[in-house]
Amino acid sequence: MKYASPDDLEHVPNWDNYIVAQAVHAMLGVVPPHALAIGVSINREQVQLIFQLSQRTEDDETDMREIESELEELVWRDVHISSTYEVLEHRQTGRHPGTRWIHFAHE
Repeated sequence: MKYASPDDLEHVPNWDNYIVAQAVHAMLGVVPPHALAIGVSINREQVQLIFQLSQRTEDDETDMREIESELEELVWRDVHISSTYEVLEHRQTGRHPGTRWIHFAHE
């Protein structure tokens, strides 16, 4: 299988949209129970998942690791995937300009 890369977009018209689609795929059925919002920050091969949580539990940790691992399997091998989380009372998406938000909890 040939993967897309930021320098070879033959099979994908837009790198950022490709990464967002793969991130959504990676989180299917695995949204952390206390997720307020989940976003993806993309800088070419540097991709960071951003989790905003109302609290952090073992289940949240497990789900965040699973999403990160699944995303690593779905994208080009030279893409560096990392993640970070914040515990907040309410989602604050303005804290991360340029982030593509792919999940919002119902409030």
